[in-house]
Parts: sequence; C-alpha cells; structure tokens
Amino acid sequence: MGGEQKRYRHIVIQQRGNGKPCQGNKVENKTCFKRCCNGAFECKDSSECFMGIKCQPCNCDHEGSTSGICQPINGACACKQDYAGRCCKEKKFIDCSAFKTKRETGIYKIYPKNSDGFEVYCDFKTDKGGWTVFQRRLNGKTDFYRGWEAYKNGFGNLEAEFWLGNEKIHSLTKQGKYELRVDISDFNGNKAYATYSTFSVGDASTNYKLTVAGYSGNAGEFEFIKTNTQ
Repeated sequence: MGGEQKRYRHIVIQQRGNGKPCQGNKVENKTCFKRCCNGAFECKDSSECFMGIKCQPCNCDHEGSTSGICQPINGACACKQDYAGRCCKEKKFIDCSAFKTKRETGIYKIYPKNSDGFEVYCDFKTDKGGWTVFQRRLNGKTDFYRGWEAYKNGFGNLEAEFWLGNEKIHSLTKQGKYELRVDISDFNGNKAYATYSTFSVGDASTNYKLTVAGYSGNAGEFEFIKTNTQ
C-alpha cells in the first residue's frame, strides 16, 4: 500500500523557561500515513481518508467502483446491488441455476431475494446442471426421523447427507417458477429419476405446503408426493 512516513521530535516542557534552558525529556515517534483515495470515495485506491486527518484501509479493491463504494468514515465497503462480501467481490446469485459460467459441483453461497444468503450444494452435472440440492441421502448415517424445528431449519452436512430446511426451500421457490427433480438408485447401481415441471413450498403459515405437478421420468410418481399435495 502506498504511503509516507513522517518523524516527529518534540520536548515535553515541565515549566516555562523564562530565558533558561528548557527542562524535559526528548520524545520521538513515527506515524505512517496511508495514501488516501480521491474525494469521490469510489475505491480507486486501496485506502481512504478518515475525517481528513487519519487514513483507514478501505475494504474495496481497485475494482470496487463497479461493485461497491467506500464509506468516508470507516473505510467499509458498501456493496452495490447484486454484490456481497467484505470486499464486494462476491456476486449474488438467487439459486444455483443463476450461475452463468460452468462451475464444479459443490457448496456455494446463494442469495434468494430479501435474504442474507446461505450455503447450498449445487449440482452442475445432472441434466445440464444448475440444480439446487435440498436433500441428499447416501448411506443412512444421518437421522432423518426428526421433528418440526429440525425440518424447518435444516440439518446434516452439505458435503454428505442433509436436509436444507423448509424455510430455505420456501425462500427459494417463492421467487418464481421452479421444477423438481428426484434421483434415486439402489445398492445394485440401478438408477431412476422423476421430474415435476411445477414445484413450490409454502411458508410456515401453510405448514410448508408442497405443490408439485407435471410429472415425467422413469421412476414413477412417488407416494409421498401424491399424499402431500393438493
């Protein structure tokens, strides 16, 4: 980071000299002034002025003018719309399908509308990719026989078996039109799938009502879907 170093030297005066040599201790100190950005606070520099006297490092970087604006008081980066993170480098995506570039399947943070964001497991391999996975069961090591609160908030490990949580699924599906895909396999490696062109989960006031329609696939319709939709 650019800057300048200044050195000060002064005498601590115990009393007026009245023509006599001053008495006191010599004091020296060093102060490093970090280079400040311009008055626009558009993150064109790596630090910014603090009340015109001191300088604080700005969290925005050289590209900050496209994603965030430096705050003139504390150097914090106020992210512009659709950006997040300490340095405003993190692009906000509402779900896994919103990622435009091809990515590796794994854990990503998404930001459904009017939310602070949360991590999900994104599948970029199955059926053209872009699937936001809300349940995965592999080996039975995770207990899925749980109560209301557990299913409301979610449980498990995103890298293994998990349930994302009814509240999060609702925040996803209320954004627009979504489809559901269910993939199953047995211990012999036989696989099947079912897709539903319409899928949504209501809020807590509806007891997280499940709505699905438009079946296709080779797995047949699932009984739990038949009995839990209207």
